Amino acid sequence: DGAGAQYGSDAVAGVINVLLDTDPSRTDLEVTLGEHITHHAPTNRQIRDGKTFTLNASTGFALPDEGFLRVGFDIENRNKTNRAGLDQVPFFEDAANGYLAGRRNYTMGDPSSEAYGAWFNSELPIGEATLYGFGTYSNRATRGGAAFFRYPVSAQNVASIYPDGYRPGTRADDSDFSFSAGLEWAFAGFDVDTSITYGRDKLEFGVSDSLNPSLGAASPTRFDSGAYEVDQLTANVDLTREFAIDAFDGPLTLLAGFEVRRESFETSRGELASYQAGGAIGCHISFPLDPCVIGAQAGPGLTPADEVALDRNLVSLYADAAAEVFPNLLLDLAARYEHGSDFGSEFTGKLSAAYTINAVVTLRGAASNSFRAPGIQQDGFADTSTSFGSGGALVRTRTLRVSDPISRRLGAKDLAPETSFNASLGVTARLGDFTGSLDLFHVAIDDRITLSERFFGAGLEEAVQPFPGGADLQSVRFFTNAVDTRTQGVDLVLTYGHELLGGEIGLDLSFSYAHTEITKYASTPSELTTIDANFRLVGVEETNTINTAAPRTKTIFTADWSNERFTLLGRVSHYGSAQRVFNFGGGFEPQQRYGAEWQLDLETEYRINEQIAVALGAANVLDEYPELSSSDINYFGNLPYDILSPVGVNGRYVYMRLNVSF
Repeated sequence: DGAGAQYGSDAVAGVINVLLDTDPSRTDLEVTLGEHITHHAPTNRQIRDGKTFTLNASTGFALPDEGFLRVGFDIENRNKTNRAGLDQVPFFEDAANGYLAGRRNYTMGDPSSEAYGAWFNSELPIGEATLYGFGTYSNRATRGGAAFFRYPVSAQNVASIYPDGYRPGTRADDSDFSFSAGLEWAFAGFDVDTSITYGRDKLEFGVSDSLNPSLGAASPTRFDSGAYEVDQLTANVDLTREFAIDAFDGPLTLLAGFEVRRESFETSRGELASYQAGGAIGCHISFPLDPCVIGAQAGPGLTPADEVALDRNLVSLYADAAAEVFPNLLLDLAARYEHGSDFGSEFTGKLSAAYTINAVVTLRGAASNSFRAPGIQQDGFADTSTSFGSGGALVRTRTLRVSDPISRRLGAKDLAPETSFNASLGVTARLGDFTGSLDLFHVAIDDRITLSERFFGAGLEEAVQPFPGGADLQSVRFFTNAVDTRTQGVDLVLTYGHELLGGEIGLDLSFSYAHTEITKYASTPSELTTIDANFRLVGVEETNTINTAAPRTKTIFTADWSNERFTLLGRVSHYGSAQRVFNFGGGFEPQQRYGAEWQLDLETEYRINEQIAVALGAANVLDEYPELSSSDINYFGNLPYDILSPVGVNGRYVYMRLNVSF
């Protein structure tokens, strides 16, 4: 709550306290096998897919002077799932495609993936100081994402290559590395912690079973479409000390620190054929003739104009003081100054308080302001995707950098920092085996960064034609400081634990309600309204994403019972209703309200002995799916469910697990 004042703009949404494994004497092994076993109503089929294998192992070693080294690795292999419906064949395609009706031509679900990773955590006392380090490495390869089917007779196909049409297979290879090292020691009465952290992530992506229609029969069918890479180097010095203050009811704890950070973002172009505008017969690349379908289908490559290398330097000073200034009243005051090489300087602050009424009840509250600098990825990101347009036709949508000449032609401006005000008030209680908390919260964000609406139409195409890369554009969007928002809600958490039937029972109930509304829209640039008076910087799709696409309520009830041999667990989740709105062009903006959803999860574990345990479980035991999407939204029966459903679109998942610890 108000974490930005303590940890900087990266913490605008809060902080997760990650506890690292420190046991030097234990070895753990966990193996899990699972798959989806479900009935798929749109095709009336029993489906078994998504087979998953995971292996996690870790062990520890004792180092001198009570130091330790803990290491581990994990492997995961997951097969794809598909919940697409039966194709009714879109009306806008040539009648020659009719023989494909009634088939499952599309895919909707999870891609197949293979992943592995490793980690370590260590500490080593050196005299009066302690040297520590921890790090992670992971690599994930995914294949076969949910790309749209291209019909035999269509602008996206070359019949000599795919006489029966094709569905491109997307692929992505992601590698991630992070490492932290630090030294803790005492100096002049202060506890000192100095640390340095480096992290790097690289995503390379492409497509197979695809083609670039503008190259005709000479087109390859596999493409490397480009790469994104981000890294960050951070150094911190933290000082902590307690001071005895006679006027206070307890000591004053003071923390002060200094941070420097450098972050960078880089994109790399795809291979030439992935974005090349060829001159195949029947392909027109000059306005006003119908534009050619240019680029690798389902994965158009990043072009030389998309390549970017951005970096940012930040310097921060921060302080935090906490003390029980009066009996039973704890106050905490935090402040932070942050300066970025590209966005200037910002101050943030936080005041929180907790008042213990008695041994049972405590009141708490906080107020703070915060900010978030635009991510350099938001400044530098560009890509091309395929989505629905007028009449259900596939439309290529370009996400442009705000600095792109085409974006500027449409009125895009440099991104400004988001700013926020946060307030909360709550009560906690503990009575015997019962604990509970109730918190009300209010978060107001100004200049919130979102994607603009997708802009398309003849007027747009004509306006962008003169610019480099504008000849093949059908639809564009870009990031923008488009709205002010207000989120208000309540969080309730109740827990109970007690002895029962020779074991321990635990009951947990959590309920959250959050309502986000747009309180102000940025004005639509005149550059856009001149092209089309109906253009809006933020339209129905982005408004829907912010306001109503996610359920406002979420309730989770968990019950578990365990003794020396058995653990039984059940969890019921309930999600409120949500609404989805789409802009398909030509004034066609269908919407649908999806009702509340339930999910039941069950697991039983049996401990054979102190070292070995086996478990059987199922997520979504009752095989619940979201409501079927209407014919206005399901793209001619191919996409029967909304992918934003909180219960997912894969149905029941069953698994078995083996744990070994010694």
